[in-house]
Amino acid sequence: MRQIIDFSEVSPLITAHMKPGVITNNFVSASEYRVEISSGSLYVHEWHGGLLIIRRRNVPNLLTFYLHDLDTSPGIALPLDTVTEIPQKPADVSSVPAAVKYWSRLGFRPVFERIRLTRRPDLSADSNGCLHNVCPADPGDLPEILTLLHSSFDQRTGCLPDEATLRGDIESGTVLCVKDQAILGILRVTARTGTVEVRHLAVREDARSRGVARSLVGAFAERYGDNRCVVWMREGLAPAMKTYTAAGFAPDGRRTVVLVK
Repeated sequence: MRQIIDFSEVSPLITAHMKPGVITNNFVSASEYRVEISSGSLYVHEWHGGLLIIRRRNVPNLLTFYLHDLDTSPGIALPLDTVTEIPQKPADVSSVPAAVKYWSRLGFRPVFERIRLTRRPDLSADSNGCLHNVCPADPGDLPEILTLLHSSFDQRTGCLPDEATLRGDIESGTVLCVKDQAILGILRVTARTGTVEVRHLAVREDARSRGVARSLVGAFAERYGDNRCVVWMREGLAPAMKTYTAAGFAPDGRRTVVLVK
């Protein structure tokens, strides 16, 4: 694999592999690529069957791919503790199982699926059912929030922010929280043009079933309801599904399969 040291290398690489029928999971924005390049963590591998992009981490490495020939191997051994996702649109019926089989041959195993829920911007927001006051997190809440996130999500598959990223999110007001002396729960969002995404919703174990999640999601809908809102959630989490659907979210048919090596 070779390291990418300049952002000008990224676009030609991707363009060269955007062929008809390509299977890709590229969710990475230009700003995220720039951060990876500046930290020296962006690597690529090309062969005639596709392109691999690795964002190196302590745990995990993140794999983005462009595959246009599932009968060929990349010809390299990918590092352990690497995570990737295979996206599926409603119309996809054969490409996802084929891609899962492809990565399974290379040492990956499926661990769970995520489904996407979407909330339309024309829905009215109603926070009357909130049981707790919700406010933006303060910089001083950073250690508690980090601890809560790491105790609530798998370090490999939870897409957890590092300390610097989380600090920036708190300073920008995109981390909402419920406090009662200590942090009971948090909701972290990211915003792109026209869309706001819930990235993490976490409630302290001893505060669950007390309406904390409902209050956070209700406050989120009231604050960001003029935007198209999305959340990717692990399939099978009935309490989370109930909380989101009560706030106007609904499955839109998009899903991903998460694989780990």
